[in-house]
Amino acid sequence: MSRPRTPPLSRRQALAALGALGAGSAAACRKGWRPPEEDPTSIALAKPYVAGAEAYGTREERWFRSACGQCAAGCGIRVRVVEGRAVRIEGDRDNPLNQGGIGPRGLSGLQAVYDADRLTGPMKRIDGALTPISWDDALGELAASLAALRERGEPDRLLVWTGHERGLMYDLLERFSLAFGTPNFVDGRAGRSAVMTQAMAATTGVAEVPVYGWAHARYVLSLEAALIEDSCQSVYFTRVAAQLRRGAAERTRLVHAGASLDLCAYNADEWVRIRPGTSGALALGLARHLMEAHPEEATLPPSLVDGADGFRALVGPYTPDRVAELTGVEPRAVTRIAEELWAQRPALVFVDERSLAFTNGLDTARAALALNAVLGGFWQGGIGNAPALPLRDWPEVSVDAVATAGLARARLDGAERFARARSVHETLPEAIEAAGDRAPAIALLHHANPAYARQQPARWRRALDAIDLVVSFSPFLDETV
Repeated sequence: MSRPRTPPLSRRQALAALGALGAGSAAACRKGWRPPEEDPTSIALAKPYVAGAEAYGTREERWFRSACGQCAAGCGIRVRVVEGRAVRIEGDRDNPLNQGGIGPRGLSGLQAVYDADRLTGPMKRIDGALTPISWDDALGELAASLAALRERGEPDRLLVWTGHERGLMYDLLERFSLAFGTPNFVDGRAGRSAVMTQAMAATTGVAEVPVYGWAHARYVLSLEAALIEDSCQSVYFTRVAAQLRRGAAERTRLVHAGASLDLCAYNADEWVRIRPGTSGALALGLARHLMEAHPEEATLPPSLVDGADGFRALVGPYTPDRVAELTGVEPRAVTRIAEELWAQRPALVFVDERSLAFTNGLDTARAALALNAVLGGFWQGGIGNAPALPLRDWPEVSVDAVATAGLARARLDGAERFARARSVHETLPEAIEAAGDRAPAIALLHHANPAYARQQPARWRRALDAIDLVVSFSPFLDETV
């Protein structure tokens, strides 16, 4: 006897059945749910302790705008807070940087807030093991150790290292170092963003990362940049790259000069293959050609630090033939790209973190900034710096006699040997070991994990072991801790 065939299930019937099943499950869960204070069983939602949450009412909800701190991009975010606890992070549509987009690191920011491994209080290493101590004991011991350094007239034996990209902590720690009297304040921010800041300071006198006017550009030259790839601002640059290709009456031309066929080269209108780390020479060659071909218009504005005469002498040797030897780009291609930049102004020459990941990164950044200036793009819709916030100036740091004597001593990393360097942190391990009785007695590490993030971690571990007191402000037990 044959079994009767089951009638086929239509797509509409399947969706209706799934919907009914979901509604029934939700109703059952809702019926069995009670507020945590009434239901101590596992059905209740566990609420982590958050300082200040007691000021919120039951089920009170608020939204706050902020800036993401999970990377250096600083995307605008909106945070949903329920009963004093952040429960959701999303991109801020009103923020001009990301316009509602957000990277995966920012989206997962709540994991850093509520991570089970996050430290809830200070810990001290006793007999090789980290032991919880009270805040009063931790702050009291640190204050006593710092006071002892100044009493001995050795404020320069304090090492302060910060790697925080944005916010007030960088300025606050720098001012603290001045008032304390140590010259050993280390700028440990991501090396390449620090390089761009130094390049802006040396070229324009403004120590800020440049701002690019993408909306006005008719021609974009990328110098080894990861425009839509691994940049910390990939959310922003992906949107920019899309906008350059639509909406305008004349399509923006994108030319990428780089060593490999990466995503930026693949999406560009033209890929110019160059040797790695030679984009600065290409920029100087382009600037030289423009200043010779258009001497009346292609010049540096007087507002730039070095001025036109010094720059003209600098670019003199960078003929098309010399640029071809250095970069591998044909001389006629150098001339053609220069004329295209000039003919399709406003044009932008762009470098980013990857462009500057070479020993000549500072020179490359300055060459790109100068080429933008030659093209007439500075402070005229092409490239410049964001306006300063309308805040009152910092009060002057009070420096006493002890601090004055400490600041007069040489820096541990020897940054004075380099004209544009604020700090040279890669030389610190050997400098600490060779300093003898002038080696740091106390190290304060804020947003810094040198035993993980720097080259040859064993060097850093040996150097940190030689310091009497190392204080890390990390919220987690990282490699340095």
